[in-house]
Amino acid sequence: MKHALETISSSINGPVSEGEHPYGVLRSKITETVLHIHHVHLWDVQGILHFTLEQRIRHNCAEINNLMKPVYMPKNLQIENSKGLNRIKEQYNYNSYKNLVYKYTGGTGLINKTVYIWSYKGEYPIAEIKNATYDEVKNALSELLIYRVTNVLIPEENDLKAINNLRTTLPNALVTTYTYKPLIGITSATDPRGITTYYEYDCSGRLKTVYIGEKDNNGNEKKRVLNTYDYHYGGQ
Repeated sequence: MKHALETISSSINGPVSEGEHPYGVLRSKITETVLHIHHVHLWDVQGILHFTLEQRIRHNCAEINNLMKPVYMPKNLQIENSKGLNRIKEQYNYNSYKNLVYKYTGGTGLINKTVYIWSYKGEYPIAEIKNATYDEVKNALSELLIYRVTNVLIPEENDLKAINNLRTTLPNALVTTYTYKPLIGITSATDPRGITTYYEYDCSGRLKTVYIGEKDNNGNEKKRVLNTYDYHYGGQ
């Protein structure tokens, strides 16, 4: 079987829509929509045309106004074909720190949606929430909390507790949360089951111990050490 590929591309420039970003920290607008059209024709060895497949790819970019200068990020990507065999839509949202905060992928028999919450002035992600939309997370936490935790240097314990409680308030979501020691590294990671792995560092900022906090029969937390690290200079 032989095949030929024909590609036609066109673009539309200029503002398409404008509105406040859901995280309340920027104003973004779609500044360019690009439409790519691909035609694929398949023939057999006798030269008989079996079918023609048309695939349309739409790609929107969003202009994000941060404190320095406007930057451009992909807003959404939509792929569909004329025979209805496959339809995929991807959407990406970013905050003013240029961090990915929402990702959606939908297609035939497939939907993936993930929300990311950032903190430490946009330096580190503190939560990955799979199988939830931004609206679901916003309704569970409040938009104010998300804005506050995104823009503080060190997140408040009450805010971290509320984010960890998403495992209960959004029972269908898979929530992983993180804490950090700025400029050093991650200090804890709690998986969707609520099991926390801790990371300790020495006075030089080097990873020293990795352990899991487990509770004994009396409810007291104890360490189950997974790894320890020793550092020696050459010749020692």
